Amino acid sequence: MKMRVKMSLMCFMVLVMATLVNSFVGITWGRLQTQQLVPSMVADMLLQNKIPQLRLMTSGYDIIEIFSGTNISLSVTMGNQFVWQANRTDLAYVWVNDRIKDPINKGVNIVEVTVGSEPFSNTFLKEANNNQVVPVLKLIRETLDDMKLGHVRATTGHGMDVLKVSKFPSEADFRDDIKKPMLESLEEFNRTGAPFVLYMFPIHFVKEIMNYTMEFAFMDNKSGFKIVDGNITYTNAVELMIDSLAWALKKAGYPDMKIMIGQIGWPTDGYPHANIKNAERFHKGLLKYVASKKGTPLRPGPLDIYLHSLSDENEFRTIFGTFQRHWGIYRIVTSILHKLRAL
Repeated sequence: MKMRVKMSLMCFMVLVMATLVNSFVGITWGRLQTQQLVPSMVADMLLQNKIPQLRLMTSGYDIIEIFSGTNISLSVTMGNQFVWQANRTDLAYVWVNDRIKDPINKGVNIVEVTVGSEPFSNTFLKEANNNQVVPVLKLIRETLDDMKLGHVRATTGHGMDVLKVSKFPSEADFRDDIKKPMLESLEEFNRTGAPFVLYMFPIHFVKEIMNYTMEFAFMDNKSGFKIVDGNITYTNAVELMIDSLAWALKKAGYPDMKIMIGQIGWPTDGYPHANIKNAERFHKGLLKYVASKKGTPLRPGPLDIYLHSLSDENEFRTIFGTFQRHWGIYRIVTSILHKLRAL
């Protein structure tokens, strides 16, 4: 299957404008494709279009050093399947030295290590549940500090399924079966100043979890459907999802913990309402919202987000459907750059 890379020019321009506000819009990049994007081309594209942040869904040697001297801020992911590689002090030192310290010494601006990807999931990644994540997260933090890399954050990425989701955000809480490791994680995040990294996909939340009208997934909801929670009215899923997590954090004792959106996007194929037109509409509305610096009712102010994803991944697992392979939002990079330069 040929890898597709797509995004409308209009939406791409909105992305560029959104990076100019007092928050950042970054993008994720996974590499489960048969036809790989050239890393140097990706670095050049990000630089030319002033995209300041990249969340790598890998820690591959062949990618990271390409960004030396670019000042693009990188978040590097230790996937669930590789957590065992750092589950002892000596192993953690080797991993951090090879994957973090050495690239930093070569001029790469690594700002974050994400240990594990949705390790407590009971939906998309439920088979990857990993009880080693919290101890390894602590080991990585200790190792970074010992190596004088205290500026590099260490955190974990979680999906919305870590919550017991209710119709009303104020009723949300962390699931009972994971509350112990989750609270331990939150204590570590709070101690080190790391953010809670949330992966969120409104199309799935609205259809599969809440069974609401799909219009609620868009920032410009045209249906009139809304959720009233006390004195707060929610007209879109994005604000409702973020505030559901904010309520869970408050109940856990961390009302001010930073929430960073580590992934957010819209599939372009393989799912009801998944097409390029709806993806353009979703991203346009989302980026205008981010540029407004409005925030949510519970978390007003600028939001930091990573759009998902740089490209389709035709080797990604399709346990829940082919949509899992179709999150790419760019057209062929050279075509976009040519059009932008012609404006």
